[in-house]
Amino acid sequence: MEYLKDLLNVYKKAGQDTINLIAKNPIIVFLPLIYSFAFGMIQTFSIILGFGFSRLWGTILGLIQAMLLSGYFSQMSDGVNYNRLSLKLNSFTDGFFTYLWSIYFMKFVFYLASLLLGNILVRGYLYLIVFVLLNAAGESIYIRNVQREDTFLYPINYLKENWYIWIPHVILYLALTTRSFVPSYLNPLDMYISGHGLYINQHTIMLIILGVYFTFRGVLFKNTYNSTIRKRKYMGWN
Repeated sequence: MEYLKDLLNVYKKAGQDTINLIAKNPIIVFLPLIYSFAFGMIQTFSIILGFGFSRLWGTILGLIQAMLLSGYFSQMSDGVNYNRLSLKLNSFTDGFFTYLWSIYFMKFVFYLASLLLGNILVRGYLYLIVFVLLNAAGESIYIRNVQREDTFLYPINYLKENWYIWIPHVILYLALTTRSFVPSYLNPLDMYISGHGLYINQHTIMLIILGVYFTFRGVLFKNTYNSTIRKRKYMGWN
């Protein structure tokens, strides 16, 4: 009962903070669509130019995706931490290198794991366990600025302390993605930017909905990573 009360209060505060953030910076909910559109354009041109399926281009494309995600995380950091976003072009591009190597490190580790383990990671419910355990990796990167092995260790440690707070909205995300055109991913960093953002369809609506969801996640993580149920009681949350 104590956990349920804390969950409701934490979600209520995060919900209010999210509404205030979106009201002041409505562009934040469109960021996944914007960056997904850019990634979709790059993928399309790579196929038109005839080098979309080479291994070298696959490596380069992974780096480009990591740069775009770094740009998105930089915007999210400004929004969640400082409640401000800029519509200037350089505000979208300046962040391309801010979190690049933390993101690419995680992508590279998953790539090595896929080479060593083959399809083992995507069998049964193992991929789901990995996805949930590392689910807060994105927020850990752009809010806590974790690097290297901490991109794996910090989200697991966060989940140990806040499992009853974090897992419910992950279940909601999984429920949404199984009923839409948004795939479920092994690497949780892959869920923020889609290669299908180039097309105006149901996927577009889903990316905007996910823009709200990702904003809520960021606010929720910020409100809870440095607090405990006891501390929140002392602060008058409960």
